[in-house]
Amino acid sequence: MHQHTIAPSCLICGLSPTVKSHILPRSLSLDLKRDDKHLVSSRLGENSLRKVQNGRWSYKILCDTHEKHLGPADKYGIEFARRAIAHKLPTAHFSVPNPQPDLLKKFILSLIWRADAAERADGRQSQLGSYEAAIRHCIFENGTLEAPIFFLRPNLTADGRPVPIALEPTRVRMRDCNGWKLGFGNLDAVAKLDKKPWPKEWSEVDASIQTSVLILDAEPSDIRNAPAYHPLIRQTKVFRV
Repeated sequence: MHQHTIAPSCLICGLSPTVKSHILPRSLSLDLKRDDKHLVSSRLGENSLRKVQNGRWSYKILCDTHEKHLGPADKYGIEFARRAIAHKLPTAHFSVPNPQPDLLKKFILSLIWRADAAERADGRQSQLGSYEAAIRHCIFENGTLEAPIFFLRPNLTADGRPVPIALEPTRVRMRDCNGWKLGFGNLDAVAKLDKKPWPKEWSEVDASIQTSVLILDAEPSDIRNAPAYHPLIRQTKVFRV
């Protein structure tokens, strides 16, 4: 049997070979999978649907050294996400300890960068613009980057019940600013990547600087009212739109 050779060069140092890099953390994908045989993977707004075991990944991004460089941020971010997801109290908003805000910011920015890097490795154009270099400098060279980050409970429902969906980093508009949204099933994160001014009161819930993060509770919204999810709904045939 022919064995595929993993030869692409690392996007940071140019060395080969590269190693498997998950776009979203493998462990959080497995948490979402639970006892199911597989996860259903799709892209917002696209007619593509795949069955995967532990999320989408790429062999074309990083060498082993630079993948391990992101390990501490991954570990910290995964533990933070699990604490937030495990919260069961009936309060609308709740707080989660965040003793190392810089590490949590590095985690979220690294996922955004990985997703964009995977797109570039597959021949697509970067959607990060000048922020690609700024994020790369921040996560690999400890550079500074102002990037407010907010966490919220997902608000998508179907027939009144929550719909846990893992969302790969996707560009969004928030209060007339540019940002990126990503989701871990029962926890969403939004990062503002824009130089436009932001209300000062929002700094109180900015996970990139606060040591106690307020998880916001979004108003419920039926998934059928979100056009970007319609291709996914039609393909899974779980319910009609």
